[in-house]
Amino acid sequence: PPVLASAAREWNGQTGQHTGVVRIWDVQNRREVGRLADLPVPDGPPGIVVRRTGNQVKQVVVSLAWWAQGTGSGVRYWNVADNHRSASYQQDYSRTLLWAGDQAISASFWQPKPKGSLRGLLRFWTNANSGLVSTGRQIDLVAGGPNVIPTSLGVVRRNQIAITELGLVGNSLKADLAQLRIIDVANGAKVLRTVKLWDSAATPRLPIMSTSPNGNFVAVAGAPAGGIQLYRTEALLSRDSEVTPQELRLSAAKYKQVAIVAKNGQVGVRLDRDDASRGDWKSAVLSLDDRTLTFDASNWEIAAATGNASVTAGVGPSLTQPRQQVQLNDGQSSLTISLPPHHRLSKAIFTRVGDDPVWAVASARGGQPLLQIYDGRNGNPIRQYSGHQQRIRD
Repeated sequence: PPVLASAAREWNGQTGQHTGVVRIWDVQNRREVGRLADLPVPDGPPGIVVRRTGNQVKQVVVSLAWWAQGTGSGVRYWNVADNHRSASYQQDYSRTLLWAGDQAISASFWQPKPKGSLRGLLRFWTNANSGLVSTGRQIDLVAGGPNVIPTSLGVVRRNQIAITELGLVGNSLKADLAQLRIIDVANGAKVLRTVKLWDSAATPRLPIMSTSPNGNFVAVAGAPAGGIQLYRTEALLSRDSEVTPQELRLSAAKYKQVAIVAKNGQVGVRLDRDDASRGDWKSAVLSLDDRTLTFDASNWEIAAATGNASVTAGVGPSLTQPRQQVQLNDGQSSLTISLPPHHRLSKAIFTRVGDDPVWAVASARGGQPLLQIYDGRNGNPIRQYSGHQQRIRD
C-alpha cells in the first residue's frame, strides 16, 4: 500500500512552543500510522527519504536530513515498524539527502572555523541495524568552483547525481548565482555539467529539484518568474553548449486588495481580484472563525488596523541565525515574536476581534509570501495562509 511521509513545524499547545514532527500516512485508508514527535524545530525544509522493508503499511524506514540549530542538526533514522530511531549529529547544517543504490548521500553546509566562510559538503552513509553509519567519505562542493551551498539532490544515472546550489558571498546568499550540476560521485566528484538556472533575482531564491524515477528528467522549482524548469537528462549529459529547459507554468488569480474585515462580530480576510474577467467571482471573504469561504462580500467592512512593528537589530535572518525577531506594539502593550526560518517582515497590523487583540503579520522567504495571525495577548500563532503570488505589502 502507498505511504506518505510529511514533516512540519507544529505548535504544541501543552508546552507553548513549536516542535518538529514527522508523520507517516496510509494513503489508501487516509490515516496516520506513525509519528516521530518532539524533534528540534527545523530551520529549513528537511530532506526525507522513505524506503520499504516489507509489504505492510508500517514496514518502512525513514531517513532524514534535519537542519536545526545547536546539536539538533544531522542525519536521522526511524524504523516505523518497531519505532527504532537513531541520530548522527555533525557540526554542519544538514539540508537534504537521497539513497543511491546501497548508500545514502547527504548534502549540508558547514563552517570550517568559527569566523570562516560557509562551504557545501556531501557525506556518504551506509545502512546498519542501528541506523545510518558514516562511511567516512565526504566531498567538498566548493573545490575548483564558486562558494555554494546545496539545496536539493537527485539521482540521474548510476553514480551520477544532480545537485542544485545557491551561491554565497561570505556567509550571505547570492541572489544571482543559482545553478544545477551533474556530478559523478564514483569518479572523484567529477563535474559533468553545470547549468545556470536563472540570471537574476531581487532576493535569493532557493532552487529545489526532483528527478523522475528513471532519471530521465530533472525538474527545478524556485525561479523568480515562477513555474518549473524541466530538463532532459540526455541533454544535460550531452556535449551541447547550451541546454534550454521547458518552462511549466500555471495561471493564478491576481488580487488588488487583501484586507482583514469584520461583520457582526466575525472577522475574516477579504480578497478582491484584479483579473475578475478571467473568473466568475470578483470578491471573496474567508471567515477566520469557522473557515468558510463566501463570495458575498457585502456588509463586510475593513477592520480598523493600528499598531506598529519593528525588527530586532542584529537578530537574523542568516544561515547561522535563521529567525528574525519582530517587536509588536499596539500602543498599550508589546510582545516579541520569531518569524518562521529565513522569513523577513513585510507588514504587520493590529486589530481587535470583539475584545480579543489580534496581529496579522506578513513575511516572505526568497520571494515566497506568508500571512500569519497571532494572539495579541501572548504571541501564540492562530492560523497561517500561504499561496500568495507576490510579496504582501498592505
